[in-house]
Amino acid sequence: MNMVRSMLAAGNVPKVLWLEAIVWATHILNRSHTLFVKDMTLKETWSDVITSVQHFRVLGCIAYSKVQWRS
Repeated sequence: MNMVRSMLAAGNVPKVLWLEAIVWATHILNRSHTLFVKDMTLKETWSDVITSVQHFRVLGCIAYSKVQWRS
C-alpha cells in the first residue's frame, strides 16, 4: 500500500483511481526481481517467458487514445 500511496501522490492522481494504482503496483511487483527467486522475476518463474517493461508509463501521465472511424 505504500507503493500505491506514493504513486498516487507523485502523479497528482485523484484518490478515486486507487484501485487502478493497486493493479499497476501488483503488475510492477510481478515484473521486478526479488530475493526469493534468483535472477528471475516472479512472472518468469510461473510462465517461463522473459518479461519486458517497455510498456511501463508514469501513473498520471498524459495518454492519448486512437479512435478508428468506420466508413
